[in-house]
Amino acid sequence: MTINLESFKKKNARNFCLGVSAAAKYVAAEHTCKLSLQTRYFYNSGKIFDNPSWNISHGICLNKSIKYLEDTFEGIFLYDRESVKLKLKVGECWLFGTPDVIGRVGNKLIILDAKSGASKFFHRHQVALYAAMAELQLGLEIGGMYLTYHNPDVDDHNFNVVDLGSQDQIQEIWNIDAKRDLMKLANIITSGKPAKPSPNENNCHYCDWKYKCQAVFNESEHALSLFADVKV
Repeated sequence: MTINLESFKKKNARNFCLGVSAAAKYVAAEHTCKLSLQTRYFYNSGKIFDNPSWNISHGICLNKSIKYLEDTFEGIFLYDRESVKLKLKVGECWLFGTPDVIGRVGNKLIILDAKSGASKFFHRHQVALYAAMAELQLGLEIGGMYLTYHNPDVDDHNFNVVDLGSQDQIQEIWNIDAKRDLMKLANIITSGKPAKPSPNENNCHYCDWKYKCQAVFNESEHALSLFADVKV
């Protein structure tokens, strides 16, 4: 394996899992390093997330999101986030995660994830996968999927809601190609063989393992100029 794992602790076997957001990023081609994802499945990076400004911004977005749902869906019941942990097995690989809000209106579920910052393409795959998992685990049809955004770089009061649809749109977002991509990744992760790294600026920039990876992207060594062969 290209990543030196001597200083990292292996997860308890019962906790081998890949986060829904990581799976969504892979399918949306926003993080494609299979080695990084395989390592994340079996090991704890030891990285501690400590970003007070994100916590504040996300809290603002979440509060606005809950108010939006309560204003939009009269009598909506909101599940306690800590009481619903979603798991799904893809091949031999476990996915794990929980959206920011799971609500119920009548006999239909409302799934919402609140985001601090700019919109990313993988967000729609993330929320739709949460919805598919919630449908299976709670046994109720999906009545709505939502993304909400609060970007402090714009101003303190901005708030945007993206309606992704309901039950039918899950299959549109997670079409056969997306499902096939995730299944291939799941098989690679659990194959017992080291996955191949895919070093590039995007994959390596936020990777928890980059300081212990021999294949990490180095801008000074790999950057190529589009104009290197142009003579004036």
